[in-house]
Amino acid sequence: MKFAPFLLLILLYIPANVWAQSILPLSCDDVIKIEVWRLRGEVWHCPTKEGYHYVVMAYLTKEALTRSAQVYEATEKTIFMVDNCKIYTRPVQIKAQGRLIQSDAPTWDNFRGYKAANITKKTKEAAFEAARLICPDKAPTVMLTDGS
Repeated sequence: MKFAPFLLLILLYIPANVWAQSILPLSCDDVIKIEVWRLRGEVWHCPTKEGYHYVVMAYLTKEALTRSAQVYEATEKTIFMVDNCKIYTRPVQIKAQGRLIQSDAPTWDNFRGYKAANITKKTKEAAFEAARLICPDKAPTVMLTDGS
């Protein structure tokens, strides 16, 4: 309890945007189709057990793409340091069926309004579950690969 005032003082000096994330609400009506891709390699030094990462691509209607781009542009940039390089990202999460869908690699996600909203997962199971959460009726049953 002696450290509580000290901790509170530290928290007051941390910018509020450190924990800020925007949310893109999606319904099945916003989605044209969903693909799950298996890609070889690590995502920003986050190794996976199988050596792959999985991208969930939700192809959106024109209206949903516009909304996605607006949410992205309204989100404040956050800086990540990777190999002594600054990576700027605007962290956005998808909310579907009342649940947030967490990304395992936010710096790889895409919400800029180009064809699809993409999020990255570390496992095949998590990727297919995310696809089902976005829209169960349009979730794929087959995974696409980059040939590896």
